[in-house]
Amino acid sequence: AFRVENRVDTAQQIRANTGQRPLGALTDDHLDRLAQQAEKHAEGAAADQFRRTPGEAPMDTEWAARPFALLHTSKLTETRDNVVERLQSLDPTASLSAATRKEQWMVKTMTLELERRQDLSPTQTAIERTARGEDSRSAHQVTIAEAIRQERQLREAGIPSTSTPASTDRIRTTTDPSTAGFGRSTISEDIAPSVLLQDARVPKEYRDELDRLRAHLGQRVAVRGAQLAEEQPAWAAALGPVPAKESKAAEWHSIASETEAYRNRYNIGAHETTIIPKQYQDDPTARRLIERATALHKHSALTQAAPRTPAQVQQGADEAAIAERIAFNQAAARRAIARLHAERAAASDRLPEPQQREAKIVEVTQTTQSAVSSPASAQPAQKPEVELTQEEGIQAAIARAIARHRAVAEKAAGATAGDTQGKESGSTPISQDQRQKDPVTTKDASSTSRVPSKSGWGKNQDELIERYRKAMDAKEARGERVKRGKEDSAASSRRAADAASHRSGRSLR
Repeated sequence: AFRVENRVDTAQQIRANTGQRPLGALTDDHLDRLAQQAEKHAEGAAADQFRRTPGEAPMDTEWAARPFALLHTSKLTETRDNVVERLQSLDPTASLSAATRKEQWMVKTMTLELERRQDLSPTQTAIERTARGEDSRSAHQVTIAEAIRQERQLREAGIPSTSTPASTDRIRTTTDPSTAGFGRSTISEDIAPSVLLQDARVPKEYRDELDRLRAHLGQRVAVRGAQLAEEQPAWAAALGPVPAKESKAAEWHSIASETEAYRNRYNIGAHETTIIPKQYQDDPTARRLIERATALHKHSALTQAAPRTPAQVQQGADEAAIAERIAFNQAAARRAIARLHAERAAASDRLPEPQQREAKIVEVTQTTQSAVSSPASAQPAQKPEVELTQEEGIQAAIARAIARHRAVAEKAAGATAGDTQGKESGSTPISQDQRQKDPVTTKDASSTSRVPSKSGWGKNQDELIERYRKAMDAKEARGERVKRGKEDSAASSRRAADAASHRSGRSLR
């Protein structure tokens, strides 16, 4: 942690010493133009090479990235002596605290920096002393090309302390249009800063891990946003209804989830129906959330497309949960609980509606994961990149799971509609032709309330849904035939028993 703090202090010192450096007041664009002119008019040696006397050591171009490299020599010596004095006054038998370990690191690093400054070449010493403000701007013998190069390298050593809207353009975008909001989504800088992802000095392993955590956080934002769309807290009225367009619905989910995170950070209660209370609206993060929410509400008010129905919102929440379960490995305890839920759902007594809904999600997820992990379903990679093939496999698995869940949901909706229609018709007999037409009618009726298909899945998803629906129709038809056969045999048995009872009653007379 204190090493990161030192990087932040270094960046602040670079900005503080801007007026002391010969070219510190110039903008980056102006400095780039001067560098091009210096390279063009350079004579003799190349402009990007530093002039050295015979036997002089090569220039250290990365000196500004060293800890305490920009600290004034007198200030550095004074700070080191003070820290050494504090360390000597401590009890040697006491356990070391975090502050003590930091001070030990500071003493060691400052000592190395002072020793390094004693062995510098004249040119290196002049450049560093000028950058630290120890010498005036005119007391050096550095050429223009050398000064420009050193100024550019010095600016590259500073890490931006805060993220700006311009920095978001440099973030590694992880949104894939084919995922339709269920893949790795880009989240805002307010909830997941990407400064370290842009720093070349951060090790690649750390950047990859940060990128993975950022993707996981983006998935959690999508899931929680879909849940908030179904729950509809009072403050979510400022966002308007959930749009029917997939990209706008994903934006609704993102704003809602980030707003809830902001409210939880400042412990804003549910009694505050305003999206962001007035006392927090001066915060830049709060202002950005309000601006995004206002723009989305205006879009919903101006568009002619109807918003999503409650059934479609619920389906979207289920699909987001399915995508998260497939895309990221869950803990062993979570998997065991999910397996118990699925077994409980298959029991004879029916679960409550929330648990039944969760059991359906678990069943679809486990079925898809078992199909993916089986050798028969393994397919050779189409591209040499392993990561790209794994990403495509995950997206294909999500598509299959969502297709199964939609087919089951549409079948359940059709069965519910059929039961309601049967109750309304009363005791009117239903012919066999009408029984055969019911699945088709149900299919047509359910198609009007179907969740809008994601454009990213393409024709493969439609084929999967149609194939699964046909299989379910055939299975239901077989069940109906078996049920009618049992009912006919039971009716025949009852008629035979009634006839026997009637004949026995006549003989008694």
